[in-house]
Amino acid sequence: MKKILIAALISILTIEYAYAEGKSDYEEALAWRNFVTSETRPVIGIAFGGGGARGMAHIGVLRSLLKSGIPIERVTGTSIGAFIGSLYSSGASIDSIEELALSTNWSNLIELKTSRISIFSTRRLEEFIEFHLQRLRRNSYDSNIIFETAVNYPKLNSSEIQFADLKIPFACAATELYSGSIILFDSGSVANAVRASCSIPGLFEPVQTDHQLLIDGGVLMNLPVSLCRKIGAENVIAVDVESDTTEKLSGLMDILSQIIKIQGYALTENERKLANAVIEPSVGAIKITELERADEAVRRGEIAGAAAAKKIRRNLLELNEDTEFFQITADDISGIENVIKQLRTQRNAGSILKTSELTSALALSSKLGLDREALALYRTAQPSDTLSLFSAELSSIRLKLSDQADTILQSLSAKQLPENYWWELAAAAVIANQNKIEEKILNRIKERRLDAD
Repeated sequence: MKKILIAALISILTIEYAYAEGKSDYEEALAWRNFVTSETRPVIGIAFGGGGARGMAHIGVLRSLLKSGIPIERVTGTSIGAFIGSLYSSGASIDSIEELALSTNWSNLIELKTSRISIFSTRRLEEFIEFHLQRLRRNSYDSNIIFETAVNYPKLNSSEIQFADLKIPFACAATELYSGSIILFDSGSVANAVRASCSIPGLFEPVQTDHQLLIDGGVLMNLPVSLCRKIGAENVIAVDVESDTTEKLSGLMDILSQIIKIQGYALTENERKLANAVIEPSVGAIKITELERADEAVRRGEIAGAAAAKKIRRNLLELNEDTEFFQITADDISGIENVIKQLRTQRNAGSILKTSELTSALALSSKLGLDREALALYRTAQPSDTLSLFSAELSSIRLKLSDQADTILQSLSAKQLPENYWWELAAAAVIANQNKIEEKILNRIKERRLDAD
């Protein structure tokens, strides 16, 4: 474990995001703040692709983009992407969406209903979606009330949530089985449309509506970028969770999913070309049925979103000069995840963590955008070394934990950090709209310069 951490830490200290330029990073953040409030800027949308359990990475990507100050104003999705997209468009918080994804027993949402054209019914999935759309939309989600064993999910309102009821414009795609055409949903019942978009042919029964027989949208549009543009997005971020699938095919769902992927490969490539940015979370090792690995998929999405966010901001600001960005491989991520798990186990067992391991893991978690993990490590051992304090401060600012950021800031002297580190903190405060923290950091920079004189 120590070797992994040391190697990872060296990579952090030698491969820069573009933060090493110091003050220019802060100035770029100020430019971004002006850009976001501009009435003439492009409308930013996101297109979530299909991919079963891998699609839980959409939650992490979304968390990182929003944390990085990138507004999402249009949302489209296919299959699992439609599910995640509909929840976010309802106005639900990322925390509540993630909690729902991690606490649900997904096997209870399908019913055995063998017929000549399918094996399972997704009636309960539609009821589940409708139920939680209403709860999340009202910000009344309670993780202790899941109704997993109920035959039917209770209706909270007499009327179903319609697309027009959503707080963010949303659309999703399904495939019409008879005509072989793409059906684009942007009106009517949201839950029914999402159910249709998720109906893997041969496995889940098609959805019958208006003389149409609807199946998974991934057959013809697994990455709905063009749909996102159709509903008003002028700059589209695509999240493709099927780009690095490497696992062996070992079941019916794997095979059906692979057939859909092969059929739609050329179409997906065309959709990717229409995107302004494509984010590819490293989730290929997760099978589409492995919903028990949702936590892992979310975390990998968070890493991918954090790595892409700065480049997306720079592209929107039309800062197109070559910049070296932090890159990390799937094997590196697996190694880091193992380290974090081991440290978490030690922490829960009350073991004393080695300072070097803790510092490295904390710094690495913060650099990767895993701010919650970074702060969990910080709170466990309260390290006092400079790198740990800087990393914890950076994560606190990003998560808008003003009181904690202020407390850590008080323990850092102006001379304790290199000036470019202070500018990095100031830039993070601008992006997070933490104005009081930003002011205090700028005062530290002034103090540092006065001391230097």
